[in-house]
Amino acid sequence: FMQVAKKILSRLFRVFVHVYIHHFDRVSQMGAEAHVNTCYKHFYYFVTELSLIDHKELEPLKEMTSRICH
Repeated sequence: FMQVAKKILSRLFRVFVHVYIHHFDRVSQMGAEAHVNTCYKHFYYFVTELSLIDHKELEPLKEMTSRICH
């Protein structure tokens, strides 16, 4: 079960990466920046607290994560 859950969460993280890199201007235009940031923050705290994603996998959003989660 844990391996499947980790794989799903890893893929969900890739969706966050895609949204932040390729679509964040549109997210901002819609006024959803705070909502997306909050969703990501909850996701980040969940996967790091329970060690569900390796920290090296989180590297693509490392800079942005440090701004909104710390």
